[in-house]
Amino acid sequence: MVRVQHFTNNAEWSLRDIVLNDNKWQFKPNGALYTSPVDSIYGWKDWCDENEYSRGKLRVVMEVLEIGIVVIDSIDDLEKLAWERDENAPTLKHINWPKMHADGANAIWLTAKGEMETRWCDPYRNLYGWDCETLAILDRKIISRWTMEG
Repeated sequence: MVRVQHFTNNAEWSLRDIVLNDNKWQFKPNGALYTSPVDSIYGWKDWCDENEYSRGKLRVVMEVLEIGIVVIDSIDDLEKLAWERDENAPTLKHINWPKMHADGANAIWLTAKGEMETRWCDPYRNLYGWDCETLAILDRKIISRWTMEG
């Protein structure tokens, strides 16, 4: 079980169905629920504080089952992702997030170490835009429970 946190200003926030869109120019799964581990050394809360970015006043803490979580902790772990070439720009690659989910990925966990190693590791295949340790949830079924604080 992994404890993660998500921040919001919406006091009526509730767990929603997750619908992923395959946006070929999006390095992050569009539609995923973005969280960071509660005990992260550099998660969303830290990034927001460091960059003077509003993260939301309410904190949602979730317990996530470790089923189908793809962990990216190094450059080599990029091979776990469903990279595809774009026919209009053959040198560029994107990740087909709906395919990842269909193939059994319920979440993508980019560790703090993985974020540092994959940010600019390859001009055509990297995880630029993932600015901190992130657990991007692709399927709500792995959330066993959640509570809101704040």
